[in-house]
Amino acid sequence: MTAAALLRSYSKTSLERMAKLRRLETRGQNKEALIAMLAPILFDANAIRGALAALSPVERRVLDEVRVLGGDAPTGLIKRRLAREGVIQPELPRGRSVVTRASTLSSQLPEFEAVVGRLGTAGLVFSSMPGDYASAVDLASPGQRLFIPNGVLEHVPPVPLPIGTTDPPADIAPAHPSALLRDVYTLLTVAVQSPIPLTARGLIAKRALIRLDA
Repeated sequence: MTAAALLRSYSKTSLERMAKLRRLETRGQNKEALIAMLAPILFDANAIRGALAALSPVERRVLDEVRVLGGDAPTGLIKRRLAREGVIQPELPRGRSVVTRASTLSSQLPEFEAVVGRLGTAGLVFSSMPGDYASAVDLASPGQRLFIPNGVLEHVPPVPLPIGTTDPPADIAPAHPSALLRDVYTLLTVAVQSPIPLTARGLIAKRALIRLDA
């Protein structure tokens, strides 16, 4: 996706916010004029490196989470993961308004939407809506997916992941080709009977694995 096409998917208010961060004149400019100003500098390497250096720890964490997943991830997945770890504010159940000490402490954490909005303003992480939605994305309300454009991704260093080690198993059995044939036969048989759902990453869903195991 070109820089202009990416910017065009956002609301005019969002483009004004991006332009102001870059100290561009926004007064009296329509959406296409804002796109014309922002598109040539959106993927500037020096600007991207400067934006990366200015990230707060939680902003860097959101960026890294998307980076680890190949630069494209479901927004809800990232939000739930960071909420469980206490990095961002948890999402309270509907209608719940009881104030407790825990909720007071969690309210001091940054809001996920605000963090993603700042990353979008800086031109690092963007969001998108499904193809059926015609409305423009707004920085204040992330879409269903978060992604790092290729023009930005090439300047974002890989995230170092710790490598876990474990003791070798006590017993190592030799390979049995017949076991593989049995598994393939089982998989194809189940697939004929009913579809096998996949996750967003292309893996077999847990409920389908349980059915296969049975």
